[in-house]
Parts: sequence; C-alpha cells; structure tokens
Amino acid sequence: MLTLDNPLGFQGTISGLATGDVLNLFGGINISGASTDGSTLTISGSTPLTYQVTGVAAGTPFNVLSTDKIVALPTTGAVFSVTGQSAPYLLKAAEAP
Repeated sequence: MLTLDNPLGFQGTISGLATGDVLNLFGGINISGASTDGSTLTISGSTPLTYQVTGVAAGTPFNVLSTDKIVALPTTGAVFSVTGQSAPYLLKAAEAP
C-alpha cells in the first residue's frame, strides 16, 4: 500500500505499481475513478490529480475501494459469475462485451 499524506503536494514518480497494489490518498480527496496511459496516472473526483508513473501498462484498470483508496486490477482476463453454471466461467478481456 502506498499512502500519500498530502496528495496535492506529491511531485515524485510512482513506480512499480502491480496488480493488487492499493494507493491511499489522505487529505479529503474524494476519488470517483482512475486511469493510466502508461506514464501518467489520472485520478478523477472532487480534486482531479495526475501523477507520473513508471512500470505500469497503459490501460491498467483501477477500482475505487473507498473515497480515498484505489487498487490496481489485472490487465488480462476477468472472472464473472454466471447464473446457472455449476462452476465459474473464465471470460478473457478480449471476449468481454
């Protein structure tokens, strides 16, 4: 977990974000979403933020865990529960609707 006590003042580069890593932003930031192009992490919400990142694939999805936390999600595959199946069905990202 990376915690930024002052997310508005952070000017460094975030490197090595991987699947499951959590970014915790203190200071009253209300996050509504996040995305990356591979070099910039853009966080949307009450106060839009951008950070330079390295080692993160463009298009890496992020999930908002709470108003001040996001988590990096896997970039390949996804597991969806399908009603009526006796076992989980693995749907690759390229097959998703």
